[in-house]
Amino acid sequence: MNDFATELCAQTELLVDSADNAARIADLLPQHWQGRAARSATTRARTDWETARRIGHAIDELGDHYTRFGTHLADIRATLLNLIDEAVDEGMAVTDNGTVTSTSDPDHAAFLQHRIRAQINAFVDTEHQAAKALDSTLTELTTAAPHLASSALPTDPAQLHHAWQQLSTDQKEALYAQDRFLGNRDGIPQAERDIFNRRTLELLRADCTAAQATVDQLTAAHPDWAAGRNIPMDPPPSATHHWKQTHADFVLWRNRIDAARARTRNIDGYDAVARAAQPPRLLTLLDNNGHAAVATNDPDTATHVVTFVPGTGATLTDFDRGMTRAIAMQDKAVALGSGQPAVIAWYGYDAPQSLVTDSPSHAYADRAAPALDRFQEGLRATHIGQPSMNTVVGHSYGTTVIGHAASNGYALNADRLILVASPGVGVDNVADLRLTGVDPAQNGTRVFATTNKFDPIRASPPFIHETQPIRPEFGATVFDGAPTRGPWWSPGGIVWDGSGSHSSYWDPDNPALHTIARIIVGQH
Repeated sequence: MNDFATELCAQTELLVDSADNAARIADLLPQHWQGRAARSATTRARTDWETARRIGHAIDELGDHYTRFGTHLADIRATLLNLIDEAVDEGMAVTDNGTVTSTSDPDHAAFLQHRIRAQINAFVDTEHQAAKALDSTLTELTTAAPHLASSALPTDPAQLHHAWQQLSTDQKEALYAQDRFLGNRDGIPQAERDIFNRRTLELLRADCTAAQATVDQLTAAHPDWAAGRNIPMDPPPSATHHWKQTHADFVLWRNRIDAARARTRNIDGYDAVARAAQPPRLLTLLDNNGHAAVATNDPDTATHVVTFVPGTGATLTDFDRGMTRAIAMQDKAVALGSGQPAVIAWYGYDAPQSLVTDSPSHAYADRAAPALDRFQEGLRATHIGQPSMNTVVGHSYGTTVIGHAASNGYALNADRLILVASPGVGVDNVADLRLTGVDPAQNGTRVFATTNKFDPIRASPPFIHETQPIRPEFGATVFDGAPTRGPWWSPGGIVWDGSGSHSSYWDPDNPALHTIARIIVGQH
């Protein structure tokens, strides 16, 4: 922290000196340049100088915080290490949480333990004070130069889109340098999101590759530990130095390999996204938490825009299937004369993974609703020309996500909803959903639902996710899928055929696919 503060102050001094020099040159402008443009240039130069001075002041304060807290933390650390050395020299054992044990002098061990834990607590408290002070100064820095901080960008998609249009290419690049996930901001044009997200995808894949190399290296160094054999036991206070050192080596090895494995967890998913996002498709969402979205065409210029929300079991490794369904809907819509629609496979939420323990819960849909709602707002904000006809299609639990994004205080910015194989959407009647700009009394003609005759989702009881949308009392426009699949019931109970009746809606021979396309283009 102290070294960083020294470098920070040196760079700040350079910034302020450069700004002062630029201001002096600007002051000479009126001697050589007259007129309105000259006055504007002088005013702009003075404004930039004032901004640079404010930035310099904020960064100086930041450096002071690093110096002050860095020195304080160093003093606490030195005192703590001296106490630990004293305990160890007297034959006592000290654990990571500050517990001190001694068989010969327990009273002195208790005294040292009290002092060690006091220093640990002082260190933690000082860290919290440092974080609070740094956050406060960073807020001042953002205020001084809002175009330099991605955290200063508006969160409302329409406001962000307006602010984004005012930025230069260099300013946008500076924001991306700060935030590698800038391309996920709803309100940034889809084509630009794609540019940023492709760069980030390559960075994430490279990091996964490097992490896998680390895993391989650590595994080769200790193949027995990697296989779960010869694991050193926790050493007692009386253990030999060799025993303690071996256990410490193992703990360090385990922490390193666990961290490396964690970095590789999405490598298969990133590969699947890379396959799905081959140009001219657009990668409109990507993070390091297992979320992504790919559009078949540019939603900002398409006359028909579709967002597909998958259901239970969806992960990035499953992205190929979601993209296959998106392409099937696009191809059918094109065949019906829609031009070049954009269909987006939106894997933008943590989907439930278990039919038994996860899918009955509302929690996944509650957490996903704000993200889907904001994504749809972003599609509206960045669209060029006349508004597109926007449809949101959900499958299985994906329909529950849609329902929660259109209720409980949310309004989903879409013209039509298609609920495929829905267990329920969280409300009992279609009029309880909210579509932006649509009278709820007209929802029956805007919300469509289908479930195959032999789809076992029909067995989902209403107390889990409320009334199924295919029920007459719900009030949606219901259409048929393929009736020949099945049966989903046997003497032993429900038979869940994931590749059959519950997932066949996008099969070329399923009439549901044709109807979905007609809804998308406004012919149904």
